[in-house]
Amino acid sequence: VSNNTSPVATITCPTGFIIVPGSSTYGTSDFCVMKYEAKIKDNDDGRQTYSSSFVPESRAGGTPWVNISQTNAIAESQTACSNCHLITEAEWMTIAQNILTVSLNWSGSASEGKYVVGVGYISRGHSDNNPTNSLAASNDDNDGYFGTGNALSAGPEQKRTLMLNNGEVIWDLSGN
Repeated sequence: VSNNTSPVATITCPTGFIIVPGSSTYGTSDFCVMKYEAKIKDNDDGRQTYSSSFVPESRAGGTPWVNISQTNAIAESQTACSNCHLITEAEWMTIAQNILTVSLNWSGSASEGKYVVGVGYISRGHSDNNPTNSLAASNDDNDGYFGTGNALSAGPEQKRTLMLNNGEVIWDLSGN
């Protein structure tokens, strides 16, 4: 879920959202996006049968809201906050483009502690089916392997956090 704002020097995001710098490539201005995957407000189990009474929210705790169609997600995203909408392709590509510019998102030569833009690969997030379910996130952005049973020593492939060039951290963009 994203929140369009008019281009101003400083924007304020709703709780649980982060600022994403705009991109001239994709024609986006700075905007807010959920820091965490959408969860069902006041419910920690995202596998509930869909109800139009559910409201999405961005928070670390609980599992992602999964039993929802794209059509319903478009409608429900508007209930998350003022001006909220399902993320657009241009917004998603803006985030991806930004992530590619941050050395800490690259595997590089992790064994030497050297991360270089363009060297290696970008972390895939929780994508190895171990455990076989989606995971809650951590409130600690330094704990990017939270719940995966992995650690940096096994390689950065399953790391769930990615950093933007403004220092903001987004969880599970690439997989959970």
